[in-house]
Amino acid sequence: MTKKMLIAMLIILFTPVSFAAMSDYPEPFVKDNLLNNIVMVIGNGNVQTNALVATDIALGLPTNKGTSKTSFDTEIKTINGNSIIIGTPCDNKLTADLLETNDCHSGLNNGEAMLKFMQQANNTILIVTAYGNDELRNAGKIIRNYNDHKQFFTSDTLLVKGNIVEPYVYVPKKQEEPQINEEEKIGECPSGKCYESLWTRFIRWLKALLTWQ
Repeated sequence: MTKKMLIAMLIILFTPVSFAAMSDYPEPFVKDNLLNNIVMVIGNGNVQTNALVATDIALGLPTNKGTSKTSFDTEIKTINGNSIIIGTPCDNKLTADLLETNDCHSGLNNGEAMLKFMQQANNTILIVTAYGNDELRNAGKIIRNYNDHKQFFTSDTLLVKGNIVEPYVYVPKKQEEPQINEEEKIGECPSGKCYESLWTRFIRWLKALLTWQ
């Protein structure tokens, strides 16, 4: 393999890929005013509430034309398509798998629901989960009336509070990132912790390749 081929491979590997974000909603679930291969996954553990939430979400979409289907979580082995996963980890196994938790309350406090946007391969996933049934209904109302709350869709993880009449959405506070001491720079790690960004690593590898004979 030549030096040019290795450099090209590194550039492709480290080139950022643009994925959809919560701020893009209802895209990519709707594209060119058509439903874009949506899979609405209802938790089989609480069908009544999850179905009501799914109905709210569907009614809020700008069109009912295109490709979509509704399935129970027990029918899904592999996520294939832009998916909206509805239910708590105890009601929907996909919620439990994607959030990596078996906590029936999704790690939330009483009165809270959560909307979480994520990417898995080429599939965009929106998880709608909550502390309990009432909170889950609130989340469905927020998504149904997304235009009223779009200014808050600035993060791929959103929390919902309030009541069924007047729910509201907000961005949870970010945890503070660990401070990096001067002596913990690359090459100087007396405490055993070294920090290196992906971009720094790319530059270091590229320099090594350029000097490779």
